[in-house]
Amino acid sequence: MTRLLLALVASLTLISTSAQAALVAHFRLDGDAADATGNGNDGVVNGAVPTANRAGAAGRALRFDGSDDFVAADASGLPTADRTIAFWFYADTVANHPVLLGYGGGACGSSIFIGINATKSMYNDTLFVSSHCDANNLLFPYASPPVQQWIHLAVTVDPTGTKMYLDGSLVASNSVYITDTNVVGKALAIGVDVSPSGDAPYTDVTVGYFAGAIDDVRIYDKALSAKAIARLARKRGGISDSSPNR
Repeated sequence: MTRLLLALVASLTLISTSAQAALVAHFRLDGDAADATGNGNDGVVNGAVPTANRAGAAGRALRFDGSDDFVAADASGLPTADRTIAFWFYADTVANHPVLLGYGGGACGSSIFIGINATKSMYNDTLFVSSHCDANNLLFPYASPPVQQWIHLAVTVDPTGTKMYLDGSLVASNSVYITDTNVVGKALAIGVDVSPSGDAPYTDVTVGYFAGAIDDVRIYDKALSAKAIARLARKRGGISDSSPNR
């Protein structure tokens, strides 16, 4: 009986914790950049074209050419401190030092972006979370480039720090609590970075455009639990449910 009660309490705690996380923006990228939450964060597709998603469903993801394709949206309603950013990506190459997603900006440390293999030596052969001026860094060194395969990537931020998950497994963490992302009047970019001032698109000698496909971009206003992220990573393409709790 005691074990049963403990298991029930643990289960209810997990559900309660995950239920507190609201989905602020959900870009399914089913040929467009509409925000499925109804919160009005609709984006504009610039050049990217529909492609098959991770389940092989035609037109249910967007393909970026690595030269000038990106999605841009208003970041004004996005989280500035506690958050989860999660999406699927399929990289053709990482040689052009792509940024997958970024938003915010203004002063040093007031943006957040997720990229692969930037040119500065500390970012070489890593998946990374960073802010402009090399602030708020979280690095995951990979043994081989994450290319030619669908990968689920999630980043969480809360008072315990920043965490990165790949395919539902925690791969990197630190104690950095990113609390000062400036979003008012700034951009969200998918497939490229935002500028230090928060505009999209932005590239320089360090970061470039993404070549490959991106699907199912979700931004929550809380850090999801590890179990909730594992559930997201198990979801097949075409599922319309926006909750990670099932």
